[in-house]
Amino acid sequence: MPAVTRRRVAADPDSVWAAVTDFAAHGRFVPFTEILCEPAAPRSPHQGWRFIGRTRLGPLVVDDPMRLTRWKPPDEHGIGAFHAHKVGPVLTGWAAVEVRAVPGGATVTWSEHIRLRVALPRWLDLILGRVVDRASGWLFARVVDGLLAPGDS
Repeated sequence: MPAVTRRRVAADPDSVWAAVTDFAAHGRFVPFTEILCEPAAPRSPHQGWRFIGRTRLGPLVVDDPMRLTRWKPPDEHGIGAFHAHKVGPVLTGWAAVEVRAVPGGATVTWSEHIRLRVALPRWLDLILGRVVDRASGWLFARVVDGLLAPGDS
């Protein structure tokens, strides 16, 4: 079950979009993690663009490469969305983020589904999945709140 975070802010959809798609800034709100743009993709984000979440805990380093499979900035109705899929050897899953105009501002809905890319016994996968869903719910709420904090975008 994906973790879902929803926020309503008093800002226009374009400003909210700029905040949530500042991928380098995401690392400020994910403990021990920095976001790296692959050297082959220096342009602005677009469908097919890749980036890496690199988490470092002492000598342990885990790279979480992701690829944007949908990229639709806000249209004339103030609706925009992007999807990122995890394409690395350690983690699998996806993130789906939508920005939508509402009276007086915009809403952001961030859904994230993360799993380890290893075969586990079903009972362990269920238990670990629940733990990961809870942790990622907390984590991505922190990311969204941080990115949307006044004066931070």
